[in-house]
Amino acid sequence: MKKFILPAVILAVISIIPLLVINPVTGMTPSYLNWAYVLLSFLIMLLIVRRYKLIYSNGVFSFSNAFKYGLKVSLCYAVFSSIIYLVYAECNLDLIVKGITNAMKIAEEKQIETQGSVSPSYEKMTKMMVAVMSNPYVMTLAKFLNSLFYGLVFSLITAAIFKNKIEHIND
Repeated sequence: MKKFILPAVILAVISIIPLLVINPVTGMTPSYLNWAYVLLSFLIMLLIVRRYKLIYSNGVFSFSNAFKYGLKVSLCYAVFSSIIYLVYAECNLDLIVKGITNAMKIAEEKQIETQGSVSPSYEKMTKMMVAVMSNPYVMTLAKFLNSLFYGLVFSLITAAIFKNKIEHIND
């Protein structure tokens, strides 16, 4: 059990990094930092699976074993990072709402530039999106699904990288 919970906790703690550098004026994180975090998570997942392969499975790893281990780490990571995000969202809800409204204003300004005006349906949709995205529980669910998706993709890639062909011995 400890074999995949500790690595998942490490990944979840690292997931705080993009949240710590949110611009207080705009309420948004720079996009390059989000992609750097995704790359960092992938590299850490590679190291975690490699460590497991070397220490616990004596260097022999089939694709399914590597994928199962990566999936366990990803699921634990998604749960822990969602809990961390929920605590963060509850404490900084005003900053999150500020970021969402600023992003919607920017999108409205772009639509005015391209089409000349904002349609009433677009305004209604914007208000609905701000209301939904201002709910910390909805955003936590989105964080969980996002983390699980990336974890699944990372698990597939790392399993493909670290698999060993297991030779069958014929008697």
